[in-house]
Amino acid sequence: MPPGWPHEAAYRQSASGRSAYSTGGELTYVADEWRKIAARYLSAYVLGFTATPERGDGTPLGDIFMGLVVVAQTRELIALGHLCAVDVVSPERETTDLCAEPIDAWRTHARGRPTVIFCASVDAARQLADGIATEGTRAAAIWGDMDDDDRADALGRFALGDLDVLCETT
Repeated sequence: MPPGWPHEAAYRQSASGRSAYSTGGELTYVADEWRKIAARYLSAYVLGFTATPERGDGTPLGDIFMGLVVVAQTRELIALGHLCAVDVVSPERETTDLCAEPIDAWRTHARGRPTVIFCASVDAARQLADGIATEGTRAAAIWGDMDDDDRADALGRFALGDLDVLCETT
Protein backbone atom coordinates (compact mmCIF):
# COMPACT_ATOMS: atom_id res chain seq x y z
CA MET A 1 0.00 0.00 0.00
CA PRO A 2 1.48 3.38 -0.92
CA PRO A 3 2.44 5.64 2.02
CA GLY A 4 -0.32 7.99 3.04
CA TRP A 5 -3.21 5.82 1.85
CA PRO A 6 -5.90 5.53 4.49
CA HIS A 7 -5.95 2.06 5.97
CA GLU A 8 -7.19 0.25 9.02
CA ALA A 9 -6.17 -3.07 10.54
CA ALA A 10 -9.33 -4.60 11.96
CA TYR A 11 -9.39 -6.99 14.87
CA ARG A 12 -12.27 -9.01 16.19
CA GLN A 13 -12.73 -9.90 19.82
CA SER A 14 -12.26 -13.66 20.16
CA ALA A 15 -15.27 -15.82 20.95
CA SER A 16 -13.98 -16.40 24.48
CA GLY A 17 -13.79 -12.68 25.18
CA ARG A 18 -10.21 -13.08 26.48
CA SER A 19 -8.16 -11.39 23.77
CA ALA A 20 -8.25 -9.74 20.38
CA TYR A 21 -7.41 -11.80 17.32
CA SER A 22 -6.55 -10.62 13.87
CA THR A 23 -8.58 -11.79 10.92
CA GLY A 24 -6.20 -14.70 10.47
CA GLY A 25 -6.87 -16.51 13.70
CA GLU A 26 -10.54 -17.19 13.42
CA LEU A 27 -11.78 -16.53 9.89
CA THR A 28 -13.34 -19.92 9.44
CA TYR A 29 -15.13 -19.78 12.78
CA VAL A 30 -16.54 -16.28 12.77
CA ALA A 31 -17.44 -15.62 9.16
CA ASP A 32 -20.83 -14.17 10.09
CA GLU A 33 -19.18 -11.62 12.39
CA TRP A 34 -16.66 -10.64 9.70
CA ARG A 35 -19.51 -10.34 7.21
CA LYS A 36 -21.07 -7.66 9.50
CA ILE A 37 -17.76 -5.82 9.81
CA ALA A 38 -17.16 -5.88 6.03
CA ALA A 39 -20.66 -4.49 5.44
CA ARG A 40 -19.67 -1.33 7.35
CA TYR A 41 -16.78 -0.66 4.93
CA LEU A 42 -18.39 -1.12 1.53
CA SER A 43 -15.76 0.90 -0.36
CA ALA A 44 -12.79 -0.77 1.38
CA TYR A 45 -10.64 -3.58 0.02
CA VAL A 46 -11.10 -6.26 2.69
CA LEU A 47 -8.21 -8.69 3.00
CA GLY A 48 -8.30 -11.78 5.22
CA PHE A 49 -5.32 -13.68 6.64
CA THR A 50 -5.70 -17.29 7.71
CA ALA A 51 -3.93 -20.60 8.18
CA THR A 52 -7.25 -22.43 7.76
CA PRO A 53 -8.98 -21.23 4.57
CA GLU A 54 -11.53 -24.04 4.36
CA ARG A 55 -14.59 -23.91 6.56
CA GLY A 56 -15.85 -27.14 8.05
CA ASP A 57 -19.39 -26.33 6.92
CA GLY A 58 -18.26 -25.70 3.32
CA THR A 59 -19.35 -22.04 3.31
CA PRO A 60 -16.95 -19.95 1.21
CA LEU A 61 -15.05 -16.96 2.59
CA GLY A 62 -14.91 -15.19 -0.79
CA ASP A 63 -18.18 -13.37 -0.15
CA ILE A 64 -16.57 -11.61 2.81
CA PHE A 65 -13.00 -10.96 1.67
CA MET A 66 -11.81 -9.58 -1.65
CA GLY A 67 -8.48 -11.26 -1.06
CA LEU A 68 -7.50 -14.16 1.15
CA VAL A 69 -3.90 -14.80 2.15
CA VAL A 70 -3.05 -18.25 3.44
CA VAL A 71 -0.22 -17.43 5.82
CA ALA A 72 0.95 -20.97 6.59
CA GLN A 73 0.30 -24.58 5.71
CA THR A 74 -0.38 -27.18 8.37
CA ARG A 75 2.86 -29.05 7.60
CA GLU A 76 4.83 -25.79 8.04
CA LEU A 77 3.22 -25.12 11.42
CA ILE A 78 4.02 -28.69 12.53
CA ALA A 79 7.65 -28.35 11.39
CA LEU A 80 7.98 -25.07 13.32
CA GLY A 81 6.55 -26.68 16.48
CA HIS A 82 3.37 -24.57 16.54
CA LEU A 83 1.14 -27.59 15.90
CA CYS A 84 1.60 -31.24 16.69
CA ALA A 85 1.29 -34.03 14.17
CA VAL A 86 -2.12 -35.71 14.36
CA ASP A 87 -3.62 -39.02 13.42
CA VAL A 88 -6.86 -38.48 11.52
CA VAL A 89 -9.33 -41.33 11.79
CA SER A 90 -12.17 -41.51 9.30
CA PRO A 91 -14.76 -44.06 8.23
CA GLU A 92 -14.05 -46.42 5.36
CA ARG A 93 -16.95 -44.94 3.42
CA GLU A 94 -18.79 -41.64 3.44
CA THR A 95 -21.73 -41.51 5.80
CA THR A 96 -23.98 -38.99 7.50
CA ASP A 97 -24.33 -41.23 10.56
CA LEU A 98 -22.11 -41.29 13.62
CA CYS A 99 -19.38 -43.83 12.82
CA ALA A 100 -18.79 -44.81 16.44
CA GLU A 101 -19.68 -43.59 19.87
CA PRO A 102 -16.96 -41.11 20.85
CA ILE A 103 -15.87 -43.10 23.91
CA ASP A 104 -15.62 -46.28 21.78
CA ALA A 105 -13.52 -44.44 19.18
CA TRP A 106 -11.22 -43.18 21.94
CA ARG A 107 -10.87 -46.71 23.36
CA THR A 108 -10.01 -48.10 19.91
CA HIS A 109 -7.70 -45.39 18.60
CA ALA A 110 -6.26 -43.35 21.45
CA ARG A 111 -6.39 -45.09 24.83
CA GLY A 112 -3.01 -44.74 26.54
CA ARG A 113 -1.97 -41.74 24.43
CA PRO A 114 -2.26 -38.02 25.19
CA THR A 115 -5.49 -37.09 23.43
CA VAL A 116 -7.48 -33.98 22.57
CA ILE A 117 -11.07 -34.74 21.56
CA PHE A 118 -13.14 -32.02 19.88
CA CYS A 119 -16.77 -32.17 20.99
CA ALA A 120 -19.95 -30.58 19.66
CA SER A 121 -21.05 -28.94 22.91
CA VAL A 122 -20.06 -28.25 26.50
CA ASP A 123 -22.43 -30.98 27.69
CA ALA A 124 -20.90 -33.49 25.26
CA ALA A 125 -17.37 -32.54 26.38
CA ARG A 126 -18.28 -32.90 30.05
CA GLN A 127 -20.06 -36.23 29.55
CA LEU A 128 -17.21 -37.69 27.50
CA ALA A 129 -14.57 -36.52 30.01
CA ASP A 130 -16.62 -38.00 32.85
CA GLY A 131 -17.04 -41.29 30.97
CA ILE A 132 -13.32 -41.55 30.25
CA ALA A 133 -12.48 -40.67 33.87
CA THR A 134 -14.73 -43.47 35.17
CA GLU A 135 -12.49 -45.88 33.25
CA GLY A 136 -9.48 -44.70 35.24
CA THR A 137 -8.02 -42.26 32.74
CA ARG A 138 -7.33 -38.68 33.81
CA ALA A 139 -9.64 -36.50 31.70
CA ALA A 140 -11.09 -33.00 31.80
CA ALA A 141 -13.46 -30.91 29.71
CA ILE A 142 -12.58 -27.39 28.58
CA TRP A 143 -14.54 -24.82 26.61
CA GLY A 144 -14.30 -21.23 25.42
CA ASP A 145 -16.15 -19.34 28.13
CA MET A 146 -15.22 -21.40 31.17
CA ASP A 147 -13.37 -19.71 34.05
CA ASP A 148 -9.93 -18.60 32.83
CA ASP A 149 -8.11 -20.07 35.83
CA ASP A 150 -9.86 -23.45 35.50
CA ARG A 151 -9.10 -23.59 31.78
CA ALA A 152 -5.45 -22.62 32.32
CA ASP A 153 -5.18 -25.24 35.07
CA ALA A 154 -6.50 -28.02 32.81
CA LEU A 155 -4.27 -26.98 29.89
CA GLY A 156 -1.26 -26.80 32.21
CA ARG A 157 -1.95 -30.22 33.69
CA PHE A 158 -2.31 -31.68 30.17
CA ALA A 159 0.99 -30.08 29.08
CA LEU A 160 2.74 -31.55 32.15
CA GLY A 161 1.26 -35.01 31.57
CA ASP A 162 -0.96 -34.84 34.65
CA LEU A 163 -4.06 -35.16 32.42
CA ASP A 164 -4.30 -37.74 29.66
CA VAL A 165 -7.37 -36.50 27.77
CA LEU A 166 -8.87 -33.07 27.07
CA CYS A 167 -12.42 -32.99 25.75
CA GLU A 168 -12.75 -29.59 24.14
CA THR A 169 -15.41 -27.39 22.61
CA THR A 170 -15.78 -23.67 21.85
